[in-house]
Amino acid sequence: GESLLVSAWIFLPVEVARASCRTGGLLESWLGWDPIRTHRVLRVATKWAAAAFPMVVLLGFLKNSSSTQHQHSLSQASFVLLLVIVATSISRVFSAIGDSLKKPSLRGVWMRRLLHAALVAIPVGLVVASVTGFHDTSLGFATRLHSTAVILTLAGFLFGCVVSVFPPQTNTRKTINRVDLCDTVETTKNELNCLELFADRTGDISDPSMACEDSFVGVRRFAGSLLMFVSAGCVLATWQTMIPGFDELCGMVLWVDPKTNISISVSRMMMAGAALALTWILSRDVASIVEASSQCVRGSNIGAQQAFSSIARYSTYATGICVTAMLLGIGWDRVQWLAAAMTFGLGFGLQEIFANFASGIIMLLERPVRPGDTVTVGGVTGIVTKIKMRATTITDWDCRESVIPNRSFITDKVSNWTLSNRVLRVIVRVGVAYGTDASKVQSLLLEIAQKQSKVLNTPAPQALFNRFGDSTLDFELWCYVASMEDFHTISHHLNMAIDQKFREHKIEVAFPQTDVHIRSIDASLTSTLSSSEVITSTRGGFGNRVAA
Repeated sequence: GESLLVSAWIFLPVEVARASCRTGGLLESWLGWDPIRTHRVLRVATKWAAAAFPMVVLLGFLKNSSSTQHQHSLSQASFVLLLVIVATSISRVFSAIGDSLKKPSLRGVWMRRLLHAALVAIPVGLVVASVTGFHDTSLGFATRLHSTAVILTLAGFLFGCVVSVFPPQTNTRKTINRVDLCDTVETTKNELNCLELFADRTGDISDPSMACEDSFVGVRRFAGSLLMFVSAGCVLATWQTMIPGFDELCGMVLWVDPKTNISISVSRMMMAGAALALTWILSRDVASIVEASSQCVRGSNIGAQQAFSSIARYSTYATGICVTAMLLGIGWDRVQWLAAAMTFGLGFGLQEIFANFASGIIMLLERPVRPGDTVTVGGVTGIVTKIKMRATTITDWDCRESVIPNRSFITDKVSNWTLSNRVLRVIVRVGVAYGTDASKVQSLLLEIAQKQSKVLNTPAPQALFNRFGDSTLDFELWCYVASMEDFHTISHHLNMAIDQKFREHKIEVAFPQTDVHIRSIDASLTSTLSSSEVITSTRGGFGNRVAA
């Protein structure tokens, strides 16, 4: 029974490979392998399993039975024959894979040949060692090599699944719709470059596939690092009994804590180093994992992604440091007085920095301001692009980045234009001359607003006769747009349409007028003014009427 269990363990990766190579299996549907290649590998694996199964069962039976000279020779012969079958199967697998490749690169060909030679040389070397009298040693090496191959194959298969779920995208670049921007407003080349830079910083006009690709790169890097880390640990655990003095080295005591009587050995130091390495891997790519899980989902919120990413990164740092300190025997009772003294000193000397840090944590948790929001703080209006530990970056309409301390967002007055509702009201003020039909002006303004495609129907536009001005009848046109990006665009289009429509209907856009009455005048100017009683001047856009 135990020999069958050994056989099952040996043939487990072979059966997994055969199931993956079937038509429509994992290699074709997930990893994108060529069907011709998978069919050849499946055929070689099937023949190898049929030829090697009797040898594996025989080796398992002889290993657990009483050892005699006859059984030892039979075990050695079965082992040598099994290794010959393995070497032959490896050669045939590489031949099948190489024949199905289309135009392989020169570097890929040489790498494949070197790997082929190394994998074939291993069973050949074990055969030589077994024949020359080191049968038990070669058998132990073969067992551990098989376990190592299983671990590496499983790690490679898992990484391939991750790559298939988060694939790299080729020819992906950030784009911006130049036609829409040029239709919105006549921009020069420099203005268009500024708009592209603004879109690149805020992410509002950029291609969303690029943002997903950035997250996918981080996820693939995290998966590769984590699988490499775990695989190295499993391989080390597999080979530790074959390394002379490894157990003695791991058990060597470096120091003993007199209070807790905890012995810090080399193994605990290695575990602390592994904890730090794992903390670095997680903190480096945890933001990409959070963004990849939500960024490419329709309706996802960029602000929530950055908030969760920052909180997850800070939590990873704190957890990693605590675990490392625990493994090194550094308890809270050792550092509490030092932490209290440092907190007291830094609280007085760097209180502004600590206030900004605490404000940043509050902003991430409470989220009164999120990346992508349009805010006004301290006389600066723009779009929030980054929320960091100490300060927040705002990009204004001139494409300038302003770094605002986080404390200003908590203690000062902040206007968030897009916190809970992105709909904004656009107000266009216009004054017409006295004597103009007010009802006609109102109907024309409503007609102009209703023809704009980006003006919302709900709430409906309104044209209001606001007041009787000094020289004009003042009207206001209220329109609503879906986002801040359309605010200036709609204002421009409405002003252009009002000017054109009023010219067509002979409606005068009035300007301020001033009456100047002269009580006394020099006698030499009387003859000059005798030809006209009133002189009207419109210099500078104002109507000035002089009465003598």
